[in-house]
Amino acid sequence: MKIKTLFPIVYTIIILILSVGCQSEKNTGSLTFETIKKQDKGFLFNDENNPSCTLSLEFTYAKESSSEQLKDSMNNYFIALFFGDSYQNRPIEDIFTDYITDYIQTYKSDLESIYKEDEEIQKAENGEVGAWYFYEKSLSSLIDYYNKDLLVYKIDYSEYTGGAHGIYAINYYNFDLQKKMIINLDDILVPNYKEALTTELWNQLMIDNQVTSKEQLKDMGFESTGELIPTSNFALDNTGITFVYNVYEIAPYSMGAISITLPYQKISHLFNSNPILQSVLNL
Repeated sequence: MKIKTLFPIVYTIIILILSVGCQSEKNTGSLTFETIKKQDKGFLFNDENNPSCTLSLEFTYAKESSSEQLKDSMNNYFIALFFGDSYQNRPIEDIFTDYITDYIQTYKSDLESIYKEDEEIQKAENGEVGAWYFYEKSLSSLIDYYNKDLLVYKIDYSEYTGGAHGIYAINYYNFDLQKKMIINLDDILVPNYKEALTTELWNQLMIDNQVTSKEQLKDMGFESTGELIPTSNFALDNTGITFVYNVYEIAPYSMGAISITLPYQKISHLFNSNPILQSVLNL
């Protein structure tokens, strides 16, 4: 009787273990993430009464994974994209320290001699040193989408280095986790897709802005600073592809960054047979 009672219990435990294992691997690598936040400030000539630069960093990286190789590979990508290639293959704390030090030192090297001359001139004329000496830079990253073999990494950037206004940008990077590579449009679309895709972008932009012609869009300011063509700055998710054009790329600064989302049903005829599309996006 004990053996008969024990068998269903053991069988149930095995089923539960297998079930948990399958759930944990729903997303390739079972990656978990953590965000490190740091902010620092540097003053010209190390004098707190002088202008300063402020650096804010929020870096998201892979903390744990069922595959150490995948985790290391993704973190190398994340570091290179966020900090730059020269910061790879170092402990994360050293990367933050070096990046902050480099930023502050560059700020001082670029401005201290100019500031000193300007300060002397302003003192002689009872004037004030301009606010453009105050620099600011912000970088933040996050996981925008993670499903099965697809991971989308987003980086927000903004910087002020004097002038009328600062500059900012949003950049997306799509990863095939099986191949441990960044996905390009050529990887997922049929050959000679550009003309057809450009037409779809214009059509969606007309819908978004409630107009019926390219000319109306151009009168609004679109394509006044650059041509509207498929961009490598895009994000995949389970509903469509979002193409992002940062300031000045296709429109003036006053119009901000332009996002155009194409639902998959509108462009399904442009997709090739890449397995990541079949398994992740169910096309």
